[in-house]
Amino acid sequence: MMHKSIAIEEDIQTSLIRLNALSFLGHSDEIMKTISSSELLKVNLKAWSIYVKSLSYDKSKPVSSITHAMNHIMELQKTRYPHENIDAAISSCIDGIGFKKAGYELEEMWMKLKKSYVLNENAYNSAIEAFCRLKKQGRVIDLLVEMKKNKINLSDKTLYSFSVFLKDAHPNVYKEALDKIKE
Repeated sequence: MMHKSIAIEEDIQTSLIRLNALSFLGHSDEIMKTISSSELLKVNLKAWSIYVKSLSYDKSKPVSSITHAMNHIMELQKTRYPHENIDAAISSCIDGIGFKKAGYELEEMWMKLKKSYVLNENAYNSAIEAFCRLKKQGRVIDLLVEMKKNKINLSDKTLYSFSVFLKDAHPNVYKEALDKIKE
């Protein structure tokens, strides 16, 4: 006979796999409906992280839906799961705001996250890519300097994004970026 908690855990895992597949299709409404209908998923950080990711792919959803969901994740983590990692949700949030090209919201969320968490390589890489999409040269350079100062590595993908970003920049911008990073 299967133990009840094992069966529940398998149901959650199956639900998370289904939600993840739906996220790539941009079906954020269906994901929210599934989360709302399950007492276990309502408080599951992974389910909410998947929801944030799905909002990035759903072109009909405004950027405020991403920031609202991220604020919920941060509150849930703080009140119920203080030792749980939300790095994936942070990266998904930053990516989503960047894809929606919402500069003000990106800056606001980035500052909020920096005050509340020790941000890792994935968060910085997502932020750099997002600011590259927004063509915010100064902000990208500031983040690169911050990463170097905090001994955080650049991913190959981010380095490529930054290189493409600088390729179209004025030579002085390229030189300024290199000088600041060298300091």
